[in-house]
Amino acid sequence: MVQGDARYTLDAPPLPAIETRLAFIAGYAEDSLQRLEALLAKGGAWWEQEIVFVDTRRSRAWIWARRIAHTAHRRCA
Repeated sequence: MVQGDARYTLDAPPLPAIETRLAFIAGYAEDSLQRLEALLAKGGAWWEQEIVFVDTRRSRAWIWARRIAHTAHRRCA
């Protein structure tokens, strides 16, 4: 997650009561919705705010996009 005040708490247990593929997917979807709601509540000014990234300052939006792009290209075969 983006550093700073982007923290949120998930109340769900780490494993579903019945460990099936569908239960894991449903749990992941529920947790993802909570993350999305927390990020949407931040508003545009929060995303535009510059914070330290490595040795420079970048907007949170830039850092978020960079992290997604960086992990995505690692998954390509």
